[in-house]
Amino acid sequence: MGYLDTLDILPTDGLTVYMNFKNPRKIYKELPDIAESVGLDKNEYGQYEVRYNTMLLNLYGISDKNTTNIQLILILAIVVIMILLIMGAFILIIYNAFALSANSRIKELSILKSLGATPKQIKLSVLYEGLLLWVIQLPLSLIIGYIFSNLVFSKVNGILSLMEDYKSMQISFSWIAIVFSLALSLITVIVSAYIPARKVAKVPAVSGILQNSQVIKIKKPKPYLVNKNFFGIEGELASSRFYANKKSLRVVILSLTMSFVLIASYINIISIYNLADSKNDKELSHDITLDLNIADEPDIEMINKITLMAEVKDSVIRRQVRTAIYVGSENESHIFSSLGGLSGINSNKYNVLKEDDKYRIIVNLVGLSDESFKKYCKDIGADYEKYNTESTVSGILINATYHTFDDSKITEEVPLLNIKEGSQMWLYEKIDDSMRTNNNFDIKISDITDKYPTEINSNRYNLALIVPMEKYIKIVDDFSSERILESNRMSISLLVGDDASPRVKKELIQIASSYLGAEDFSIWTLLEEKNHKELVQQAIKISISAIALMIGIIGIFNAFSIVTNNMRLRKKEFAMLRSIGLTPKGLNKMLTLEGLLFALMPILISIPIVFIICWYMLNLTPITWGEYISVFPSKSILIYAILIFMAISFSYWISSRSVKRSNIIESMRDEVL
Repeated sequence: MGYLDTLDILPTDGLTVYMNFKNPRKIYKELPDIAESVGLDKNEYGQYEVRYNTMLLNLYGISDKNTTNIQLILILAIVVIMILLIMGAFILIIYNAFALSANSRIKELSILKSLGATPKQIKLSVLYEGLLLWVIQLPLSLIIGYIFSNLVFSKVNGILSLMEDYKSMQISFSWIAIVFSLALSLITVIVSAYIPARKVAKVPAVSGILQNSQVIKIKKPKPYLVNKNFFGIEGELASSRFYANKKSLRVVILSLTMSFVLIASYINIISIYNLADSKNDKELSHDITLDLNIADEPDIEMINKITLMAEVKDSVIRRQVRTAIYVGSENESHIFSSLGGLSGINSNKYNVLKEDDKYRIIVNLVGLSDESFKKYCKDIGADYEKYNTESTVSGILINATYHTFDDSKITEEVPLLNIKEGSQMWLYEKIDDSMRTNNNFDIKISDITDKYPTEINSNRYNLALIVPMEKYIKIVDDFSSERILESNRMSISLLVGDDASPRVKKELIQIASSYLGAEDFSIWTLLEEKNHKELVQQAIKISISAIALMIGIIGIFNAFSIVTNNMRLRKKEFAMLRSIGLTPKGLNKMLTLEGLLFALMPILISIPIVFIICWYMLNLTPITWGEYISVFPSKSILIYAILIFMAISFSYWISSRSVKRSNIIESMRDEVL
């Protein structure tokens, strides 16, 4: 073990050679050349029997030029789209900040223009301001990004550390990632600053000095009778001012909408997933499985210790190997044929291959220990004795598969073949075109059922054939050497209950470790799988919430900036309203209603978007709207909506304090000057 004595190699021996290329990008060209140079023969498809570590190569972005790597293209497309969406969103957000800065300096820039500054110089001054701010924020943004990532991943690691054999994710920043991020941020800032810079450069000097940078269009004011009837003149004033400022508020509403859509969509998607998962979950007969990945016969003493544990309520010992059967459309059951039959199955999605006028489907040959087979015969009402007395090999066929009906989300179990008890079934060892074997054998179908002895590793449109272990061993003895490990693997399924599951697993590890190496066995438990799902969902929730929080904070700060600027620019308006009789109570009511409209807008925009996402997800699952409404996560979404309301209300409250305290005459005089 661990070395190869080249002197012992015979000309008839088959060798597997692993290679590590210095330049892996040339592997798809050079490996066939190497195969040709060493004299390998091509297969029936004109290709050499060589294998590539495609999963690793795909991670490096290396694919075969002769075949389209759909997965790689899809990942690259998603990354590009995400980058463009993020850049677009932040361009809108940052643009608003530069627009406010440029508008506040319009008078200063117009004076410079009147003294001889060219539009190009005015434009460059605003761009220089953006570039200066970008340079100043570089160290701060890198530090915040590092801290933010560490906080999120530390929380995620804390959750996932409860999983067995979990290795913590570590944060590392490469220079490539830093340079790429800085380049994207620089492009974002330049584009964000260029738009207001271009507008400011076009403002005439006189208009800018008079603080009139916009062309005023006289429009007939819209009557807001509903708000007036319910909230009085303050409601109509709040509505008119909100819609008058909708352009300046658009970016804030967008960022808050993105945040709300992100968190609300995640909450709904998880709720739909959990409901669909609970409907699809079959009631399992056993909750712990010990898999023995060994080629030799396991120690009988070890098996007895496991099956005789006090906590074990039931046990099934089995072996399993994949075989194939060739059937035609005439062999399909009447129900399955009426649903489209084998010809309607997507061969790229399911392991059903058409060869001439026949279809090759997988039959899982399962061998049960004597005690397990006897119990299984009793459960399905079969005669156990006939399987021991008959000279021919006979078995129990599980003639059932899951099928999704056309134009429906309902998946039901239906019989696959039209076969009768007493029929002979010819099985083939070859389940893949690359296998070089013609081994085949026949088995008599003594009983047909749709009930499984335990959970069997099987896919849709597969069959299962159950035989006694003694007959199973005789069959697989004729299999090729490459199938020995698969056919000899033994699984021991146990029923113990959730309370005893952790304790039983510890005992199983102790027992198995005293007979086998750590790599020769593995243990699956239903309880751990449930906990694993919950932990993964919590980790995803933390990540999504962190991103939504970041976008929300940006939106809230942006809202605070816009509200503050609007309040400053509207001092004269408020002073005039107060001078004609608007009371402090009326001003509070007006600002409260305006803030309420501001906070409602992102939620109202988000509702149809979230509805469309939920509609799409429900179409992918067998869940109806009636079923989903019963588990709709209204409480979580309501809490997040209330947080948006509170943030906007706080922004208005802080910004309006100076307006309420200002002197009417001084405010109007400052505006005139």
